[in-house]
Amino acid sequence: MNKPRITIVSYSWPPRNSISTHRPYAWARYWSKKGAKITVLTSKKQMFDEPLDMKLPELKDVNVIEVPYGSYLSPIINIFLKFSIIEKIGKWVRANPTKYIGSNYDPRDAWSLAVTAISTKIARKTDILISTYGPEAAHVIASKMKIINPSIFWIADYRDLWSENPRLNNASKKFKKNIKNKEIETLKGNADLITSITKVMAKRLSKMHKIPAITVTNGFDIDEKIVKKNFYQKKSNNKKNFKNSIYRYDIPKCK
Repeated sequence: MNKPRITIVSYSWPPRNSISTHRPYAWARYWSKKGAKITVLTSKKQMFDEPLDMKLPELKDVNVIEVPYGSYLSPIINIFLKFSIIEKIGKWVRANPTKYIGSNYDPRDAWSLAVTAISTKIARKTDILISTYGPEAAHVIASKMKIINPSIFWIADYRDLWSENPRLNNASKKFKKNIKNKEIETLKGNADLITSITKVMAKRLSKMHKIPAITVTNGFDIDEKIVKKNFYQKKSNNKKNFKNSIYRYDIPKCK
């Protein structure tokens, strides 16, 4: 029996220090150990992806393809990225885009344009495809790969919600509708299965897309020695800090 060829489309990948990085990394690690042929399609990280200090072991027999997309960004965005202060402001604004700029624009979506040539080649050599949201570019890329190779079994993973994301609560009804329509059109007729981190999310997504959905929770790999090392590396003296804080304030005596 031939080894299953699995492609993971994920923006989050080491060294990006984010909870979302562990999910696809764990899949690649354990599926490759089970004998699958793994390809990871990710992006070259930008300044706004910092911190970029997650040092996880390089996975043997896992082909990681990192695609740069800086040239596909708006010239204005590229100018902004040269200044650290603007980068920090950008992170703050991007946390609630509809509140500050009235848009759901995400510069990471340019990745879907830059990756077209390589994703087309990979699609023809893929049996199982799993893309994990966000940004939305991950599902957009996977959708195009499925069109190129209809025999692919595509799993659309949601660690976070897309059109029903709480950060869009302040958006107008028209704006929300447009985002929802884009999400539905991206998965419609292409995705074979949806996975999400909770039963509630899985049920909501299955109802929206009329696609079977299952729950795949987040986990913690207790075998990762480097995670333990980082966890115990910096210890704070809570007792000392608490004691010092008491001396800084006048605490009334009990009568």
